[in-house]
Amino acid sequence: MRKTLPQVPSKSALVEIMKDLADATSSIKKCEAKIDSEVADIRAKYASKVAAHGEKVKEAISQLEAYCMAHKEDFKKTRSMDLIHGKVGFRVGAPKVKLKRGIAKKAVGIVKSLGLTQLVRTDVKETLNRQEIIDNRFDMSIMKPLEEKGIQVVQEETFFCEPKIENLAITPEI
Repeated sequence: MRKTLPQVPSKSALVEIMKDLADATSSIKKCEAKIDSEVADIRAKYASKVAAHGEKVKEAISQLEAYCMAHKEDFKKTRSMDLIHGKVGFRVGAPKVKLKRGIAKKAVGIVKSLGLTQLVRTDVKETLNRQEIIDNRFDMSIMKPLEEKGIQVVQEETFFCEPKIENLAITPEI
């Protein structure tokens, strides 16, 4: 069903409607400019405090990480530790294929020379099938010769800390 549009009785009415549209659009732009200006003023007002708190955050994270790295044995059973004001720990990343320095261009040849052609993709050009290598990372008959040639699957561990913001006052003193 077609939408019926309101009728404009004359060209002078059309001009008046366009004037109203232009005025309203101009008013919107002025309001948005005022909002942007006030937000910029507020950001400028608090910029130094935010920067100072940012430095405190960096320092605290550094200290937390140093402690956790020095006490890794506390994270053998569980990968994280709950504290009153947050959680710290280590996350294990997704497995990825890592090549020893200098063998990137020779990797396909190395894999083929070991008779592991199932680990080579031939879609457009021959490349390592990294996903296949990752999928076979527990098969020592495949991984042992690859590791000897400098191709291995690694999982990196990264430190994390998550403060419990909800435990803090809703309007902290800035």
